[in-house]
Amino acid sequence: MRAGTRLVVVWSLAPGEQREFRGATCSRLADAQWLANLARLLSRPVAGYVTHMPHAHALWDRGRGLLRLAGIPTEGEPLHARLVTFPPSGLVPAGSYC
Repeated sequence: MRAGTRLVVVWSLAPGEQREFRGATCSRLADAQWLANLARLLSRPVAGYVTHMPHAHALWDRGRGLLRLAGIPTEGEPLHARLVTFPPSGLVPAGSYC
């Protein structure tokens, strides 16, 4: 990460995520807190992407869209996800968890 390795983290805030998986990947302590901690450790903003797709469908149905988020040009349908920027203060942005 410090040398520029591109990390793309996408998680779902779909209503079924909290119900079916008890919020395993969308709770504040999952991806959101982890990225907030990473931003504080790196002393720079860190990006994450939230979607409302059903759990894991961003990977299954829109894998090429994930590659585009990583800066790798590909063909295929885009991944509709909202960018969330985690500040170096370590604060967790509103709307980044369920």
